[in-house]
Amino acid sequence: MPLALYFSNHVEQLAQRLSQQIGDQLIGQDPLRPVEIIVPNTSLAKWLQLSLARQRRVAMNVQFHYLETGLWRMLANLDDGADSTEPLDRHQMSLRLMAILHTADLDQPLLRPLRPYLGAVDNGAPAADYDLRLWQLSRRLAWLFREYEYHRGDMIARWLKPQSQADPLAQCQRHLYRAAVGNRATTTDQPLGMTLHGYAARVLERTAKVPPPREPLANVHCFGLSQLSAFHLRLFEHLRRWLTIHIYALNPCEAFWEDVPSPAERRGLERRGLSVTSPDETRDPPIIGHPLLAAWGKSGRDHIRMLCQLTDYNFNAAYQTPSADTVLHRLQRQLLTMDTTGDEKHLRQRQQDRSLQIIGCPGRMREVEFVHQSIAHNLESDPHLRPTDVAVLVTQIAPYLPCLELTFNRTPQPFTYNLVD
Repeated sequence: MPLALYFSNHVEQLAQRLSQQIGDQLIGQDPLRPVEIIVPNTSLAKWLQLSLARQRRVAMNVQFHYLETGLWRMLANLDDGADSTEPLDRHQMSLRLMAILHTADLDQPLLRPLRPYLGAVDNGAPAADYDLRLWQLSRRLAWLFREYEYHRGDMIARWLKPQSQADPLAQCQRHLYRAAVGNRATTTDQPLGMTLHGYAARVLERTAKVPPPREPLANVHCFGLSQLSAFHLRLFEHLRRWLTIHIYALNPCEAFWEDVPSPAERRGLERRGLSVTSPDETRDPPIIGHPLLAAWGKSGRDHIRMLCQLTDYNFNAAYQTPSADTVLHRLQRQLLTMDTTGDEKHLRQRQQDRSLQIIGCPGRMREVEFVHQSIAHNLESDPHLRPTDVAVLVTQIAPYLPCLELTFNRTPQPFTYNLVD
């Protein structure tokens, strides 16, 4: 079955492509069959729903799912016993690990690495903050186990085999992981809940020798996913045998920029004696690129490369070249074409505008207040701007929560907002 990949430097262009594909999909299809769209968060789902309604005049029977939930539903379409299997999410995994650790004997050799953190005080009684430490450790382990499943599949495969680990800490983690998810490699009695990694392994093993159908079982659209692990991409590769999958991804550059090195990679190349400013005999074209893509684009670059490898670099381009009327548009144009020739002189000659601003604030509270004032000003001055078109990005949301609540909930101009972490 086809796996279609769509790239654009504007999310609005991707939304138009999605609307076109949905229109083509609905021709000759059961009208009661829902349109399945996978999104990273509720804010994007709301914006996309409004965008589809504006383009198609009405948007109904559209189901939005998060990545893990959507992939689970795809696998359930192939699984005869899906009704008896429940997903084991990170919160449930935390509770399961907490129950295991609460009743475990920390004196046994496998769990001895946990004693410095969970161990009892000198008189043998639990520490005053034992319950808090137990819960924090359980949550951290649940997060680590999910990351291991997504990015260290080879290690998880070794953990599920009946063999020991040389490192005591690795032995401890392996013991807790097997106790939480069950040894799926050797037992037939499945636990009440399974992680997405375990469920995918079971379903793909059962369907490995089943021939794919002539017609796809379903059409699935993945919109705006900025980060996909190697596990997710491998799962998409397997599921394309039965499903038609459309992936819509933002890509700031229409040129090939997978060889643009980050500053750390540049230093590594220089230590090995390779030039990064002149053509390298092993590279054609030379390793050059926009400095912002090099400094801040490593994760996006790797994500784009893995998506291209998934489709053998066969993708649909929907790029839109920005005009050069503002500083921001000029910068977006540079990123799109990776051509900075003459732009520095042009930017110096331009009048100052409000398209790109760098504001120095004495603290977090003033940062949030300025953002609140800027949003209010832009909503009042631009009648076409909607609150759903505004996004505020921060590196860590927790330190800003008190400031956000005080500022955005304050009268006489409160704003309704959604938090996505």
